[in-house]
Amino acid sequence: MATTAPLSSEVERRKQVRVRLRPDIVVDRHRYEGRSYYVIKDPVSLRYYRLKENEHFLLQFMDGKRTLADAQKAYEAHYRPDRLRLEDMEAFAQQLMKAGLAQNESPGGGKLLIERRQKRKRQEWIQAFTNILYIKIPVLDPDKILVWMIQYTWWIFTSLFLYASLA
Repeated sequence: MATTAPLSSEVERRKQVRVRLRPDIVVDRHRYEGRSYYVIKDPVSLRYYRLKENEHFLLQFMDGKRTLADAQKAYEAHYRPDRLRLEDMEAFAQQLMKAGLAQNESPGGGKLLIERRQKRKRQEWIQAFTNILYIKIPVLDPDKILVWMIQYTWWIFTSLFLYASLA
């Protein structure tokens, strides 16, 4: 019994997540090959994202006031035989947040953003130190050596040498 209480409270907490779309995002409806698509334009990053009709339906619920559970219920009522799992809703909201199109308006959302940023910075540092090709050690300046070499090897870069080497 003790293990189900934290699990159910976690599910309840996840259902109460509120996601808000950025106010400067532009959404336009387009028709392509007889189907409706919605194109989201991010004016800050100048990136475009294409959504299907059902994804746009969910996007309308991302106003910061309604929860993921509200969006899930409305989706299941509108698209009657289709079911939508909470995990799928969270994944969709997570994609929007990672793309920078939405933000978490739930209590504690700011703390999650800080934790995510710290984790990303930590991973960048680890990658920088573990990638052997990234390590830059300024041993010598190759320009001085190349200038010295060109006075003895200039003839290699002539058209006469090119024609002779092709023959």
